[in-house]
Amino acid sequence: MIVITDSNIIFSALITPNGIVSQILKSKSKLQFFAPSYLFEEVNRHLAKIEEFSPFIKVS
Repeated sequence: MIVITDSNIIFSALITPNGIVSQILKSKSKLQFFAPSYLFEEVNRHLAKIEEFSPFIKVS
């Protein structure tokens, strides 16, 4: 299955790691992910806000 994602999907998965979006992304089925080339830039731009709400360890 092909999954087309954007930063909102990634943000959701990072903020709610036990949510449905995270479950789909962590699925063991054969998924092909496609994302816009600016995805990493967008995540980096909003990293402080993601860290504020995410239960993951903060990036230093």
